[in-house]
Amino acid sequence: MNITITETAKKHFMENGSKNFRIILKGYGWAGPVFGLVQGEPQDNEETYTVDNINFSIEKGMADLLPGIEIDYHNGLLQKGYTVYVTGSNRSC
Repeated sequence: MNITITETAKKHFMENGSKNFRIILKGYGWAGPVFGLVQGEPQDNEETYTVDNINFSIEKGMADLLPGIEIDYHNGLLQKGYTVYVTGSNRSC
């Protein structure tokens, strides 16, 4: 699985010194699965991928189903934090 991180997200990761994150399934929306990002050590049932010295883990079965993940960071009035998109999605609900 390919994980892409936007420049904005890379900058935020580096500023906060965070190195280990888990990509989790939060639920399902109109466009399919909705993913989130939490800080933490990998679990036994997860695969770990390293991008720019940052470790991302995701459930083993889930990683096989996804073409890739895109991680972005927003710091706006209505949205603040990391967003996780499936590669090729239209970035909506």
